[in-house]
Amino acid sequence: RFYRSWFQRMEAQFALYQSGILDEEVWNLRRGYAKAIFSNPIAKECGEAEKTNSMFTAGFILSIDSAADQDKPSFLGVEE
Repeated sequence: RFYRSWFQRMEAQFALYQSGILDEEVWNLRRGYAKAIFSNPIAKECGEAEKTNSMFTAGFILSIDSAADQDKPSFLGVEE
């Protein structure tokens, strides 16, 4: 549930970006952060499940998937 709510919040940010409300630089920072979340195996598994259940738009999924690979966000803890 945590990851689903986080993904939904990210898609809301994507909608703001598409509508011209959220600055492109800010969106690119946020999508890079989102991409980094997927370096966590649990987040990645949840994300893959959410992509296939018709919860998110194809544009949002493509935007996150096409972001450059990022380092893990610091809140995810110690490197493996």
